Order: sequence, then C-alpha cells, then structure tokens
Amino acid sequence: MLELNQDEHADRRQRGLGAVSSTGLLHALWSLPAGITFPRSALDPLDLATLTEIGQSWVDLDEISITRRYRPIGTVELVAVAHSSLAQAAARVGEHPASFQRLAVWLTSRRPPATKRPPSFETAQARGIGVAAVGDWGCSVLGAPAAKVAGRPAVYRWWLAELAYRNWLTQTAPTGLAATWA
Repeated sequence: MLELNQDEHADRRQRGLGAVSSTGLLHALWSLPAGITFPRSALDPLDLATLTEIGQSWVDLDEISITRRYRPIGTVELVAVAHSSLAQAAARVGEHPASFQRLAVWLTSRRPPATKRPPSFETAQARGIGVAAVGDWGCSVLGAPAAKVAGRPAVYRWWLAELAYRNWLTQTAPTGLAATWA
C-alpha cells in the first residue's frame, strides 16, 4: 500500500518519467542530499558513473557539481502477501521488516469461525502481522497489523515504493492506497 507523493507524481508525468527500479541508481541518488549542489569530486566513482550514465533525468549535473532532483515517489505503508495457507502468507510477509505494516491475506473458500482461530493466526499476531481472510463469501479482518516501527531510513524503502509505483502505473500487480485500520 503506497502513500503517493502527489507532487512528485505530477512532476514525473509532466517530465515523462516513471518509476526508478534500478537499485544501483537509487543507491547513487541516496548518496546525494536533496536539492543541494554537491561537488562531483566528493562522490564515489561508481555512484558518479551511474548518475552520469543512467541518472541524468534525476539529477542536474555540470562539469563541477551535481544536484539531486529525485524525490521519493511516496511511502510504503503496508505490505500484504496472499496465499491459500495462512501460515505461508504470514511467513512470506514476515520476511519484510516491521518498518511497514504487514498483512497476511488468507485465501479461503470458507468463512473463518468467529471464535476459533488456527495456530498460525496467533503466531502472526504475536509477530505484529495482521490477518485478513478473503474468499467468494467476502472479506473479514481477523486481526489488524501492528503499527509500523520507525526504523532506520534506507534506500530499501525508496526501492519498495518505486516498485509499488511501477506496479500501480502498469497495473501488473495489486497496489492499494494508504488506509488506516479501525
């Protein structure tokens, strides 16, 4: 679930740019302060080469300096994984850090009972993973995900947001809008 930076989205549309899915380019962009002119000589040679070769839409550069134009497209608020096995869905979404809300989507043909929950439900909830059951009968939120943990900023967050943005633009995979859990 991506909370989209509407200004950045509008700017990219105007400039004809999409998502940045190259981890090398994102790493190079991460090494620059946003909107501040920075001497090229202070950059790591690999980052400078990356920015010069494939990052020109995301930076302003001349012979002496470079300025990052790139802004993160948004923030991933929630990561969800769907599977017919609740244990599998919880295990796979649990591979993502708690810096995102995490939701195991249990694909089941039967509506889960109101009181008796499978053991994997308790395990998921103990790890801060929310659980929703989905089937032809509808959808039921069995347990809300824990609040995300602030964590350390990292280029991984940019990358995940860019992948969600790419999917949203191409509609190749589910991407939701930010929501809150009641």
